[in-house]
Amino acid sequence: PAETLRGDIDDTDYEQLLGSAVVGQEDAVGAVAKELRLIKAGITDPGKPASVLLFCGLNGVGKTELAKRLAEIYSVSKRLQTYTMANFIESHSVSGIIGVPAGYVGHDQGGRLINDLNADPYGVFLLDEIEKSHPDVMKPFLNLFDEGWIVDQRGIKACADRAIFIMTSNAGYEAISQMHQDRRPMDEIVEHVKNSLARVRNERSSQPVLSQAFLARIKRIVVFNPLTEDALRGIATILIDRVRHTWKQLRGKEVVIPDELVSHIARQGQRLNEKSGGREGGRGIRRLITDLIEDRIQRAAADAKHEYRNCHAIVVTLNAPLTELEQPEITVSFQ
Repeated sequence: PAETLRGDIDDTDYEQLLGSAVVGQEDAVGAVAKELRLIKAGITDPGKPASVLLFCGLNGVGKTELAKRLAEIYSVSKRLQTYTMANFIESHSVSGIIGVPAGYVGHDQGGRLINDLNADPYGVFLLDEIEKSHPDVMKPFLNLFDEGWIVDQRGIKACADRAIFIMTSNAGYEAISQMHQDRRPMDEIVEHVKNSLARVRNERSSQPVLSQAFLARIKRIVVFNPLTEDALRGIATILIDRVRHTWKQLRGKEVVIPDELVSHIARQGQRLNEKSGGREGGRGIRRLITDLIEDRIQRAAADAKHEYRNCHAIVVTLNAPLTELEQPEITVSFQ
């Protein structure tokens, strides 16, 4: 964006823009909005990335969704560049970041990170589940976060002074959840996150994955709350609205879903989340929507192709009162 890092006064409501992507994470949204406002105002460390953030919390609480929305707002490409760090558990897998040495197949392709940075200097990069990577993979990032540039095996340089890097982790999630319940101060939770990450060791080498020097280069640690029942109900509403929007935009058909079914999905999602100790988050709700709504619609459309092609609305109907322990009896009709 032309105005980015130019120091322009920006009165954009980033809390509203970011908050529409996640539910029940007001503190996290506020922290990211504050960081984005500083970046837009040009208040960043010269020669370093625009920001280096760590999102921590349980799975399914909205870390990736918030990162995606940030990319939509900030990045020229509007696309989040995701690096699944579980794919970088070996020392040699650093070649997936900076490329392979000269003389090896693929050398001319260069390093993915360098290519991505040069293609989108305002990119938002997600290093997902950072604690699963090999320590050697983190060394190029250590220099990048410190100096603001990186060179691949071809000698091609990329600058990251306009890029945002987000790392995610669920290290120490059980203690984080308990500390939230006990209403511990946020700075105490953040300190616990740092200590938890410092103790994580690579399963192959037994070396610490993240050095103290690396942890010191994280500008802001953003802690995500465990999801409450109200938050899960909000997630169910958002995800079902996306189903409606997709069918309307791509196929020109309205999808009618009874409110009672939405509430049932939210309650079942809460039950799954409690059973997992908070680890399910919104993922259980996504599965329920797929099983109870999307799959049913697809099967009904396959069984009644003519009616489906000529309909304007897809109506999901409950045939019997809902019970908490049984699968809902659902009919899909085309009108």
